[in-house]
Order: sequence, then structure tokens, then C-alpha cells
Amino acid sequence: MKRIIKLIILLLVLFTTTNAVSANNKDNCIRLLGAGIYNDYLEANCGFKGGVAGMLNSMYTEAGCRSIVEQYEVDNTIKEVFNDSDKRLKVMGKKKFCSANKKAYYDLVVTVQKSRNLKQ
Repeated sequence: MKRIIKLIILLLVLFTTTNAVSANNKDNCIRLLGAGIYNDYLEANCGFKGGVAGMLNSMYTEAGCRSIVEQYEVDNTIKEVFNDSDKRLKVMGKKKFCSANKKAYYDLVVTVQKSRNLKQ
């Protein structure tokens, strides 16, 4: 989870310092998409209420990623993230899985909100 947070912070910096997204940023768009999907999974399965998935979705749209990432890549990313998350939840158990992700999730809420405020 710490790796995901570092990646999201890196992406936040990238997308808040420029509105232009080139073809070279397709991988970054896919990573941002994956982070949004993962946080949506946490919100749905653990009851987290920080709205991170929605904020990341907005950033994905604002960065122009919807015109960069093709639908089959979106579908594949959704499938991969949900399958991986389901496996980890089943292995760890829901309580342990959610507990292990809670602090990082709410730390990310603050980070994403600060990044959004800097952009405005």
C-alpha cells in the first residue's frame, strides 16, 4: 500500500504541474486509473468515506486521460485491480485487510485534497 501512495503522490505532482498529457504519459494515466479503482474498492468494501476514488477520477478526467487510455485498457485495469484486491481480501480477511489499508487511505485523503487545492 505504501508503494501505491508514493505512486499516487508522484502522479499528483505530475498532473498538478501541467495540464498537458502526452502519449508518454499513458502509463501514468493507467496508474492513476488503477489507483482510483483500488480506492473505490476500499471505499466499497471497507466503508472508507474520504472520497479518494472520486477525486482521482476527476484528476484522471482533467488530465485528459479519457482520450489517451483506450477502453480495453480501462476494462483490463478494472479486472486486474479487482481480482488482485479480492485475492488479498480473502487471504487476509476483511477486518485485517481494511485495517491494513485504513491509515494509508486517510493519509491519501489529505494528500489528494492538498493537491487539488494547489491546482485551484
